[in-house]
Amino acid sequence: MDKKHKGAVAELKATAWLLQQGYEVFRNVSPYGPYDIIAIKDDIIEKIDVKTASCYTTINGKLRFYKGAKSQQGAKMLIYCYEMDKLWWKEDYNVFVESQPFK
Repeated sequence: MDKKHKGAVAELKATAWLLQQGYEVFRNVSPYGPYDIIAIKDDIIEKIDVKTASCYTTINGKLRFYKGAKSQQGAKMLIYCYEMDKLWWKEDYNVFVESQPFK
């Protein structure tokens, strides 16, 4: 699957996941908008950038990501791991402590 299709799949997976978490979800219809998704829950508005990343589990069971992307200012980053079919918030320190930049 090419890069743009992986990104589209990631955004759809993120949308479904956010809906399951109880958010109202609004997707950007333009490829040039500042955020991929606006999500609202408990009167809190979240601006979200969805990113894809390669990930794997190390021998000692820690999760590692390869991603060097930045999100728009003020946006939360929601990472989709294609290999594991899972999503994580970037600020989840326990998950990203093992992350390293894409090379």
